[in-house]
Amino acid sequence: DPVSGCESDPSATFSIIVHELPDSPTAEAQTLCAGSLVFNLEADYPAGTELRWYASIDSDTPLAPDTELETNTYYAAAVSTDGCESARVAVSVTVNPIVIPVVRITANKTEICEGEEVTFTATPTHGGTAPTYEWFIGDIKQDGFTSNEFTAYNQTKNFTVRVIMTSNAACITGNNTANAELNIPVNPLPNLLVTRSECSPNLETYTVYFDTDGQITANYGVVDNTYKTVSNIPKGQAVTLTSTSLDGCQTTLVYESPVCTCPFIAAPVSPGDQNICRGDAFPEFSVSLAEGLSANWYNEQDELVGENIVIFIPNEAGMYYVKAYDPVS
Repeated sequence: DPVSGCESDPSATFSIIVHELPDSPTAEAQTLCAGSLVFNLEADYPAGTELRWYASIDSDTPLAPDTELETNTYYAAAVSTDGCESARVAVSVTVNPIVIPVVRITANKTEICEGEEVTFTATPTHGGTAPTYEWFIGDIKQDGFTSNEFTAYNQTKNFTVRVIMTSNAACITGNNTANAELNIPVNPLPNLLVTRSECSPNLETYTVYFDTDGQITANYGVVDNTYKTVSNIPKGQAVTLTSTSLDGCQTTLVYESPVCTCPFIAAPVSPGDQNICRGDAFPEFSVSLAEGLSANWYNEQDELVGENIVIFIPNEAGMYYVKAYDPVS
């Protein structure tokens, strides 16, 4: 009694027991999927203790096991049967959204010519860190192609390319594969055929005649797509013809030069021998030739004594001969 200073008899005795705190849990940073609960968090904690999770280091209320997690830092503590709680341990938790794998195909060409190559690229969404791929032309799997790129060769008609991408991403809902396909039109090559060739009258050039359903260009000569000829090609020179279709497809053909040699020319008929008396004028000699031909006259020493003429008058006695001559060739 603080007024009178009087004190009662002593009460019954009591004691205070101090319990040791349990060791703290140990836990790594964790990555979980959306919809995960506190119950899904993992930590190692001492045997005989209870694991509790808190939203902050100084929170008084532990989180219920069915609390949905967010990307955050959570705190784990071990609680002994005596009710003593360990020091809290911070654990980083990342919550990823639920995803659906998707893949898309693109090609470096929207259409190709027959036999031309085309490269396809698969672009994944939610493919993870190491997606894998399977490629198909139609229903036929293309063995050996497992990257996100695929090249098709030697296609002769329209075709469809399909890819199956297998994702290793976390938090996938449903199937971990996705597929896509792309149709590629294949345009035919134009036909190209050289039907014949002929040498020019002067044998210095030649002309080729072709058949094609495209437009022709050539590295030599003059092209006429209306009459389907390439003229004035130098003799001995091979010519490269390129036919281009309306779709831009090309067929190329190399044509070797024909051998442009002189055609057969029949020898003229001898005008016959002539005998004259000394002092008489030398007679005229003439030959009949096909149209366009002329004549060259030679003495017995094979010397040219009359060029490109059909009438020849010698200036001395002797043996002469005459050849038919084509002045063009």
